[in-house]
Amino acid sequence: MYKGIEFFKRTARAFPLFADWLRLPGLVGWIGLSAGIVAGHYVLRVQHFASILYNTVLTAAIILSLCGGILLKRPCTRFAAFFVAGAAAAGLSLAHQCIEFSAARSFLSGSEHCYLTGTVLSSPVLSSGTFVFPVRCDSLFSGTQQGVLRNKVLDCRSGKEPCFAGRVTLAGRYVPPRPAVNPGAFDDYSYLLSNDTWGGFNCDSIVACSEGRGFWNALSRYARTTVYKAALSIRNSDYRAIIVASFLNDRSDLTESMKGIFFRAGIYHLLALSGFNMAIVSAALFAALFLVPIPKGAKVGIVLVCVWSYLFFIGPVPSLFRAAVMTSVVLVSFLFQRRPSMLNSLGIAGIGWLLFSPLSLFEPGYQLSFCATAAIGALYPVLMRLWNDSGRFPLKKVLSPLASPLFISVAAFLSTAPIIAYHFGTLSMSGIIVNLFAITLMSVSMWISLAGFFLQVVVPPAVPFVMAAAEFFIDVMIKSAGSISSLQFSTVALPKFLPGVYVLYACLLAGLCAVKQGFVRRYMMVAGGFLVTASTVLVLWQMNHSPAQMVLFSVKKAHLAAVRWPNRCVWIIGFDGKGISKTTYSRVIQPWLRQAPGSTVNAIFLTEDPCNAIQFVEPVLGDNHVHMVMSVDSFASVCPDFLSFAREYGACCTTVHVPCLLVPAPSCTLSIMHDGAGTAFPKRNRVSVSIAGISVSCTDSVLAPSDIKGATIVTFGKASPPRVESAVPSWHPLAAAMQ
Repeated sequence: MYKGIEFFKRTARAFPLFADWLRLPGLVGWIGLSAGIVAGHYVLRVQHFASILYNTVLTAAIILSLCGGILLKRPCTRFAAFFVAGAAAAGLSLAHQCIEFSAARSFLSGSEHCYLTGTVLSSPVLSSGTFVFPVRCDSLFSGTQQGVLRNKVLDCRSGKEPCFAGRVTLAGRYVPPRPAVNPGAFDDYSYLLSNDTWGGFNCDSIVACSEGRGFWNALSRYARTTVYKAALSIRNSDYRAIIVASFLNDRSDLTESMKGIFFRAGIYHLLALSGFNMAIVSAALFAALFLVPIPKGAKVGIVLVCVWSYLFFIGPVPSLFRAAVMTSVVLVSFLFQRRPSMLNSLGIAGIGWLLFSPLSLFEPGYQLSFCATAAIGALYPVLMRLWNDSGRFPLKKVLSPLASPLFISVAAFLSTAPIIAYHFGTLSMSGIIVNLFAITLMSVSMWISLAGFFLQVVVPPAVPFVMAAAEFFIDVMIKSAGSISSLQFSTVALPKFLPGVYVLYACLLAGLCAVKQGFVRRYMMVAGGFLVTASTVLVLWQMNHSPAQMVLFSVKKAHLAAVRWPNRCVWIIGFDGKGISKTTYSRVIQPWLRQAPGSTVNAIFLTEDPCNAIQFVEPVLGDNHVHMVMSVDSFASVCPDFLSFAREYGACCTTVHVPCLLVPAPSCTLSIMHDGAGTAFPKRNRVSVSIAGISVSCTDSVLAPSDIKGATIVTFGKASPPRVESAVPSWHPLAAAMQ
C-alpha cells in the first residue's frame, strides 16, 4: 500500500502541469460537461421520455448543476456538477427532438404540400440556379395539420429570390433531416441539428414577402453587397469563391475540384471561419484605430463590438463562436493588464457552445476546431522547448525563423490527425509542409482583400488593382499546395479503428503536454512504445473479430448489396438502377468497408448490361484487388469493351447461369436469385446467405429499405443466430416519430 502511494506521488511529480490544469475552472468544467454529454447521449437516447415533466426536470438539473459547478471550488466536485449538467443537456436535446418531430409526423414523408411562414435570417445565396436561405419558422402548416416547428430554423430552396431579412410565406414541401441510411455514411441529421437547423423546405412558390427593415438589416445587406462587388474584380472564379468563403462563410461557388485541393493539402481549415479569420479581422480593426486619438479602453470596446457583430452577421458557427469568446477574453485581459490562460478561455468557449448545441460534440467541425486550439496552447510550447534545448548545429540559425510556424503546424496536425482519420478516412501528410506557406499567403491575401472592401466604399475604381494582388497570392498558394498534395503518399487512407486506439493516442498527447521538461524524451520512448504495442494488439483483435455481414444498401432507384465473408473478402452484388453513379463506391460502399480493417473487394456480381457499369465499377477496381467480375450476360457477346477494361486491372470476367450458387469457401454459400427481368432482387427471398453453417433468408418485408429505416444489415455471429437490423436504429428521434 505504501509503495503504491509513493509510486503515485512520483508519477504526479513527473506530470506537474496536470495539477495546474485542475486549477483552471473553465477547462475542468468543459471536460466534465463533454463527458456528461457523451454519457447522457448513449444512456438516455433509448428512453424516449418525451414529456413536459421530463423536460422540466432536465432543465432544472442543468440550471442547478451549472450553478453548483460555478460556485464549487474543488476540481472533483466541479467536474461532477458539470458532468450532471452535460448528461441533462444531452437528454433534454434528445427529448426536444422527439417532441418536435412527433408533432410534425405528417410532414416527415416529404410528400405533403404545406406552407411555411417565418423570417429570412440572411442574404439568399445562389447555388446551381437555386436560391438557398435560412428561415426562422413561425409556423409550418397544411390544410389538415396545425402549425409545428415553431421558432426552428429551416434551410429553404427556391427558384425565385426572396426578400432580404423579411417575413415570407412559402408554399412547398418540408424535407426532414435524414440520418445516415447506410453504415458509416454521412449523417445529415446530426450535422443539421448540431447547427440548430431542423431540416429543409423546397419552395414551389413565394406566396407573400415583405422586405425587412431596420439599421442592422440594412448594414448587413450593405456589407454583403460590398464584399460581393469587390470580389467580382477577381477574374478567376475559383479564387473569387475562396475570398468570399473566407469572409462570408459562403462556399456555394466553390467547385469540387477546388475543395479537393484544400482537403488533400490539409488546408481546408482556411475555408472555415475560425480564430484565423477572427485574428485577421481584429488586427485590421486595431490597425485602423491606431492613429485615432481615443483611449485604449475605447479601442478595445470598439473591437469587441465589431467581433461579436461579425459573429451575429455570419451566424452560429462553432469555430467562429469559440474564436469570438477567446478574442473577448484576451482583449479584456489586455485591458486589465492580466495574462489570460489560453486553455481556460478555450474551456469557457466550449462550455458556452455545448450548452447551446450539445450534439456539436460529436461533429468533426467542433472537434477539429477545439482540439487544434488546445494543441497550440499545450503542445506547441513543448515542441519549442525541445527545439531550444536541441543544442547548436550549423543550420539552426537559418531554420530558427521557420521553427515557430512549423511546430504550430505539427501541433495542430498531431491533435487533429485521429479526428480526420476517423471521420473522413484519409489523412493529409502534406499538410504539415503546406501550412507553413499557405497560412502566410492566405493572411496576406485576406489583408489585401480587406483593403479592397474598404476601397469599394470610398474609391471603387481602385478596387481591381488591389484585388489583383490578392488574386496573385491565392494563385501562388493554390498552385503550390496542389503540386505538393499531388505527390505520392501525400494522403494516406485509414480504416476506422476501435475507440481504444484513439483514446490511447489522446492520453499519449496529454501526457506529452504535461510531463516535466527533463522527462520528455524518456516519456516518448516508454509511452510511444506502449502506444504502438497496444494499438497493434487492438487492431489485430479487430481484424480477427470483425463479424461477417450482409448489407442491402439504401440507394434510391437502384439495387446494391454486399457480403463480407469471415476471411474479410467482400463481394458486391448489383450496380444496377438509375440511382447508381460514379460516387456510389466512395459514398456508399467505402464507408462500410472502413468499419472492418483489412476488408477488400475481390468479386463483383453485375446484374445489368456490363457496358452500362464501366464508370461505376472503375473506382472499385482501382481501389481494390478484384479477382473476378461475374455477370449473367456474356461479356464477349454483350460488351467486349468491358472485357478489355477489366483485364487492365487484372480482373477475370466470368459468365454465370441463373439461378446460381456461389461458393467462396467451404461451408460458405451465396445464392443470387435472378428472375430474368434485369434484377437480382425479386420481391421474395431476395438474398439467401449461409456463412459457417449459419443461414438466413431475408424476405421483402425485412429488406425493403425506406428513407427512415435505411440499409438492412445482417450480422452473423459464431455462436448466435443472425442479427437483422436497420442502419437507422429504432431509438433515433426521427424513426421513433414515424412509429
